[in-house]
Amino acid sequence: FLVLLVGYSYHGELFGIAGKLKDNLLPFNATQNEDGSVSFMRSVDGHFQIEAYVNHVPTQFMVDTGATKVALTIPDAKRLRIDVEN
Repeated sequence: FLVLLVGYSYHGELFGIAGKLKDNLLPFNATQNEDGSVSFMRSVDGHFQIEAYVNHVPTQFMVDTGATKVALTIPDAKRLRIDVEN
C-alpha cells in the first residue's frame, strides 16, 4: 500500500521521466506542436530519424536538414511499390 501511495504522489514526475525515456528510445516518433508543425528528437547518434508511410508502407528515414537531394535504393523503392522501370 505504501509503494502505491508514494507512486501516486509522484505520478506527474514519473510520467515525465517515462515520456523522456520514450523519446530517447523511439526518437522517430513525432511530437505535434500547437501550431500544427511536428518535431522530432535527435537520436543518440546525432541524426534525425523519422518513420513515415510511403504507399501505406511504414519506412524509416534519416532526415538531413541541409540536404538538396533524396536518395533511395532500388530495393527500397520496389518494397515501397514505386515503379522503378518507368
